[in-house]
Amino acid sequence: MSSRHLAHTTRITALTATMLALAGMAWTEDKPSPAADQALKEYADSGGAERQGAAAAANYYHDRGMKAMSEGRMDDAIRDLTIAVDWQPQDAKYRSALDQAQAIAGLSRDPRTVQINRTADELHVKQQQLRVEASAKKEEGKKALEAGDFAEAERAFSLALTRLESLPFADPSREAEEREVESLIGIARERREKQELKDAASRNDQARDRQQELRDIGLKIERDRIDAMLKRAQKARERRDYDDAILLCEQILKINRAEDRAHGLLIKCRRERHVYLRQITADRWDEEHKLLSEQIRTAMLPQLELITY
Repeated sequence: MSSRHLAHTTRITALTATMLALAGMAWTEDKPSPAADQALKEYADSGGAERQGAAAAANYYHDRGMKAMSEGRMDDAIRDLTIAVDWQPQDAKYRSALDQAQAIAGLSRDPRTVQINRTADELHVKQQQLRVEASAKKEEGKKALEAGDFAEAERAFSLALTRLESLPFADPSREAEEREVESLIGIARERREKQELKDAASRNDQARDRQQELRDIGLKIERDRIDAMLKRAQKARERRDYDDAILLCEQILKINRAEDRAHGLLIKCRRERHVYLRQITADRWDEEHKLLSEQIRTAMLPQLELITY
């Protein structure tokens, strides 16, 4: 006998024993199953065909598994449906029934459950990430607050509050953390405003000091210029160039009307100029008078012709 024929005979023998066991279980465990009777009848009529026997066995265990699942006996349902799939692994109906039973029993999850759980896990991860980022921003804000950088501290606390507000409302610790961060934001804002006022006052003081410094520099330059012009005016007075001295004094008074030195020098120069002009006029009048007198005397002398011998 060939090995192929021997294997076929062995398979038929095993199938026959299984069918007999199915018939016995049908009579002992449950009421006589029409499907089992039909399977046995088909098996007898077909001469024990292996394919028909496998289909009948799979159908029998499928019915038993579905009945057990409807009664809530999930272990029995999974066992029977597993046997049905083993007999007919290519049948989608048996595979779907087994997956359904395993999903109900919690041994496996259907695609929708997997997607829902995956989405829930991703949301949980995002929430944890937001919480970690909020905690990091809060610590960053505290460090900036201690360092005196109140604007940066307020910014960090605001970012932390934004992340906390993105957490679910059902989170029990969200409200307390939000109140804490809002309190820190208020402290940072108050200190920032005080610091800004202080900085503004300091800038005003610096600007006022700088303005005073520039004013002092301008006054010094003006005094130096006035001193130089006064020296020039004094030298012009010494050389009796009163017109130049008066002009310089008038220019000084245009620069600073309260310059007493220029005012006094101007009065002196005008008085001395008047005296000087009177003296010059008197001297010139005397010279012209003498010249005129001489001319008169000369004209009064007789003019005789010279006698030539």
